[in-house]
Amino acid sequence: MQNIFKIVALSLFLLINCNVSAAQLNEKNYTSERESKGVVLVGVNWGRQWNCGKYENAQLRKLVFSLLDSSGTVSNDSIVSLESPDMLNVKAKFLDYGFLVEPGLYAFSEFSVKVAKSVNDVGYIKADSTKLVNGEKVGGKFEVKAGEIAYIGHFFLDCLGDPIPWRYYPEGKEAFEGYSKSVKKQFSYFKDAKIQFRILDTEMFGSQYTLK
Repeated sequence: MQNIFKIVALSLFLLINCNVSAAQLNEKNYTSERESKGVVLVGVNWGRQWNCGKYENAQLRKLVFSLLDSSGTVSNDSIVSLESPDMLNVKAKFLDYGFLVEPGLYAFSEFSVKVAKSVNDVGYIKADSTKLVNGEKVGGKFEVKAGEIAYIGHFFLDCLGDPIPWRYYPEGKEAFEGYSKSVKKQFSYFKDAKIQFRILDTEMFGSQYTLK
């Protein structure tokens, strides 16, 4: 498991800001729609990272994943948007989110990172689908099929250059099995359903990795 993942106390939350098809996951809609839709599990650390790149601190503020249509462009049929629950009073730990979504191919389509050189010098590093989906470099993609539960990663910051989102994950089958068990304690209605290791496939916001 990557170092930053080791120090996290996982707390499972279901919080969704979304468009159209991404619905808050609960036992009722999972039971009634699990055959026709997919479930996406994602973790985010909204906490402030100090001494991040050239900045005094940086903080993730927003992440968006969008369903792509047959032409590979962003569709409004299923857009999942996650935003920090608070600006100041956010603990530095991963929060896990669950979504019930339309099946298909999704792209990492938008992000916002707050950066500060001082209390009075605050700005944002942002990118939208123009750069992440329609630009020369693709931000990343993942696929979820009907009836699947797909884990796409845990997101925090990378501070080697300008702060950007970075996709982390539990390393190795044993670590992933531990994560899966912790999730199933919260979603007891998953029962024996298998959680697929389907981390965001990206070269810009995470290292390539195959579960072994």
